[in-house]
Parts: sequence; structure tokens; C-alpha cells
Amino acid sequence: MTTLADLISGTLFGTVYPPAPQPPLPDKDAREFVLEQLAKFIGLLVFRRTMEENAPPHPFQLKPENVWIYQPDDVRGLGMPSLGIIPALGVHEPYGLGPPAVLDETADLFGPGMVLVRLGEYTEKFAIEVRAAKHAELRSLVAGLKTALRLDADSYALRLKLPGYYGEVGEVWLEESQYIDVDDVVRNRRPAQLHCWMRVPELQLVPYRRNQATAEVEVCDGQVIAQTELVERHWRP
Repeated sequence: MTTLADLISGTLFGTVYPPAPQPPLPDKDAREFVLEQLAKFIGLLVFRRTMEENAPPHPFQLKPENVWIYQPDDVRGLGMPSLGIIPALGVHEPYGLGPPAVLDETADLFGPGMVLVRLGEYTEKFAIEVRAAKHAELRSLVAGLKTALRLDADSYALRLKLPGYYGEVGEVWLEESQYIDVDDVVRNRRPAQLHCWMRVPELQLVPYRRNQATAEVEVCDGQVIAQTELVERHWRP
């Protein structure tokens, strides 16, 4: 039977004897965890829509079924108001020129014989597109999101806890916003976009063993070892 090791050249697999088991491939990436938490956060916000003259603003929330972490296939069937994420090119950037960082304190924390490795950082500029039937409703959504995305006065970013992603923190911050004039206005589909950045560490759970002489954690994952060797070979004197 053909294995992965039969198809590739180099030291990505089979570098440890006896061979260490490879962890299963993940079902979600770091980006997905950030967007899921962002959707939950937005769903808890209470917006305030301007009403008729001398009347107080009317509070409302977005329904969970109208908050999408991707762009819906058919916006014509959406309930109003609604919100969706329009993705863009993401950048996977390593931390400097060094090898992946082994987080020793996470040894056995997320599984026996496993440790987290910090591979780098993921950044993406994406758009939050909101649609509403009335201009007053759209205006309140844009104004509310502009404020909510800048809640942290220290970092000028929204810091989201990611309990499903090893307890890490993802950041989202606002850069630009735009009301859009399109034909959907006549069908009560008024859109606006807020262009934001996200940033989140990229982590990988890998097998490890302890050095009996020093009690230090040594990664057994062939891919991480190969990345470390590549950096040392090309960047270290």
C-alpha cells in the first residue's frame, strides 16, 4: 500500500525511530475559529435604530441565522438585516527567521505525548458586508460595528478569546468602511462594507518526547524537524 512517505522526498516523515504517530489533520484552521467567535460577538450586540422624530432609538439584534462567516450564495433570499464575511488573501508569516517555537508549558495539556508548536502568524484583510431594508437600519449597523470593533483602547483592536483553539486570542480591527450604491436598493437590500484585519497565531499539535538527560521537550514531528533544519541550514552561520 502506498504511504505518504513513498510520495515525497526529504525528511518530512520517518525521521524518528521508532516512528512517532502523526496527529490527525485538523478540521478547522485558525481563521475559522476567529470568524466563529466574531459571529457570536456580533450576534450579542444590541444596535439602536433611529425612529420617527422625538421618538427614542429602537434597539434590535441580528438574528443568528442572518449572521454568516462567509458570503452567502444567494443574497436575494436573506432575511433583513443580515451580515456576511467576504474573504480575501491571507498571509502565513513565520516569526522572524527562527524555527517553529515549541511551547513547553503545553506538553500533555491537549493530549498525552503531545505539545503545541507555534508555526507563525496568520493575517487577512477581509470585509464585513451588512445589508438592511431601510437606510436607518443600515446606518445603525455600520455605526454600531465601528464602535464595537474598537472597544480596546490600548490596542485599537477587538481581542477575541478562542477557547476551541487552545485558548489563544485572535485580533480583529477596523481599517475602512464604505456605503455601496447598487441596484439592490430598489429591492430593499441596501449594503455597506467594513474592511477589517484579523491576526491570529498558527499552532500545530505534534508528538514529543522528553530528553532524559535534560528533561527538555523534544519534538518528534517530522515536518517541524524539517522546518527547523531548513532554517538552521540557510540562516544560521
